[in-house]
Amino acid sequence: MNAQARLKKVREKTGLNINSFSSKLGVHQSNISAIENETKDVSKSIAIKLKENFNVSIDWLLTGEGSMFLDEKDSTVSIQNNITKSKNSSINNNLNNNKPMTLAERHKANMDSDAISIYEMSQKFSGGKFDTNEFLEIFNKISEQAKETIRHKDELLKSKDEIIKSKDEYIELLKTQIEKGK
Repeated sequence: MNAQARLKKVREKTGLNINSFSSKLGVHQSNISAIENETKDVSKSIAIKLKENFNVSIDWLLTGEGSMFLDEKDSTVSIQNNITKSKNSSINNNLNNNKPMTLAERHKANMDSDAISIYEMSQKFSGGKFDTNEFLEIFNKISEQAKETIRHKDELLKSKDEIIKSKDEYIELLKTQIEKGK
């Protein structure tokens, strides 16, 4: 069972229809329908809203391991131990769906998993007083900075390749001039 099917299981367990369920989460009904129809993945913001509104274990949502609902006995240590499992689950879900994962998709799966795990830990430490929107805003800023760094790195590599090509062309021109001079 993948995360989309687990979200549907949560909705069914609550006894709510898609409209009521999406309203309680504060998302559009079409988002929940698309997730349940497996045309859209469960986003980190929806995972967090499931935790906040229905006490759903994000580890269970991502990996299928453990209980569907959080128990007060859950500890920060168990969340930390499941970070790697969550990352691998995101990656394995794509592999199990026979979708080849690009490097960018692998990084995104890792980042999403890290974000959710960090959020869960911060909620445990702050006694649930951590603001979701503030967290997502900070995480999105960090993500954008990482994307910009990658774009800059790609530009530098492209420039390096152009310099090497120019150097090779120059060497060939010199060889030709030397051959003509002999």
